[in-house]
Amino acid sequence: MKENIKQAYRQLPWRVQIKWGSGLLLILTIISMVAVLYLSITAQTAAAGVEMQLLILKKSRLIKENADAQVQLADITSAVKMGERAEQLGFEYPKTNQAIYVVVPDYTLPQPTPMAPQHRFNPIKPPTLIKSIYTQSLWDWLTSNSLNLGSDQEVDQQ
Repeated sequence: MKENIKQAYRQLPWRVQIKWGSGLLLILTIISMVAVLYLSITAQTAAAGVEMQLLILKKSRLIKENADAQVQLADITSAVKMGERAEQLGFEYPKTNQAIYVVVPDYTLPQPTPMAPQHRFNPIKPPTLIKSIYTQSLWDWLTSNSLNLGSDQEVDQQ
């Protein structure tokens, strides 16, 4: 009877195989999900890198175009070119007696702005923020203390 009971609780071979197969399938599914996630993140990173390179190239191209436009603007607004264009349009330089000066009330000439702060010589020495004991190097401290230590021993011996 005991043997019959043990046999009743024993799993059938195909059920054991299903358990192992489903466990293996679960492990493979998890591994494949991690691999897909990894590939997805890698692909997004690569796409962002390519986009960044394209934007850097576009930025450098725009900087060059801007510099070229500034050179062209400087060329066409130079004094020589502006004088030529004025002559083509029929403008003439006025003679001294033909010039008309307009007086503007309450107009003040612009004052030049200082580009750097004015430094003044201060003969009073500012207080030192660092104590003199902290300005001594380690080597100086060791040599002075070792010399003092040797002189102390000589005094003790005498």
